[in-house]
Amino acid sequence: MPSPYIEIEGDFTSMSGQQQPNYMMLAAICPLQENTVFVKMTGPASTVGAEKEHFKVFCNSITKGGDHSDGTTEENK
Repeated sequence: MPSPYIEIEGDFTSMSGQQQPNYMMLAAICPLQENTVFVKMTGPASTVGAEKEHFKVFCNSITKGGDHSDGTTEENK
């Protein structure tokens, strides 16, 4: 399902208050009927930027029901 995609770049302050210059955050938000799935990647801009396409592929691979540890999905249970 279409979901908002967010890309932010700049200085980042961690929860401990430490300043991190030149950081990047990628995020996707997928609202479902009863839940919302948030996917986020935060880190140095050079590292996160290099993984941007992998992040998008990962987000596009998420499906309702998902994989379970026993290899089944909600659809084939």
